[in-house]
Amino acid sequence: MINYKCLCSYNLSMETKDGLTRDEAREAIGILALRKDNLDNIAMSGNLIVVTLVGAFFTIIAFNLATYFLNINNPYSYNLLILNLPFLVFLSVLAFYTHRLANIKDSKSKDIEETMNKLAKKYNLGEFLNAISGEKSV
Repeated sequence: MINYKCLCSYNLSMETKDGLTRDEAREAIGILALRKDNLDNIAMSGNLIVVTLVGAFFTIIAFNLATYFLNINNPYSYNLLILNLPFLVFLSVLAFYTHRLANIKDSKSKDIEETMNKLAKKYNLGEFLNAISGEKSV
């Protein structure tokens, strides 16, 4: 069986000074575009989780305060407010760390986009980059 990948590496006329061919650069840009899209999706879902957690946090606080003030003569209404405090603290810490993780993923996505742009500029693959990223070429 012939190993075509090995045969292609012997074609030195198509290689650049760093050993990367134009086709390999095109393939690398495609892989980077997939990674960027995946990281964008992770960051977006992380931000949606944060919004949901913050919404739940304020809903629980409003419910607890309404329960406390509507049943001010009930001795157990204050206990309900106190019992939900650890849950609210956990919810806020979880929202903070999820937001931080989403920001880290978003910054990695920007780094990948810069790498894609550098590769496209270096190997004159601007139209290919625009086609992969969904932008219109001028």
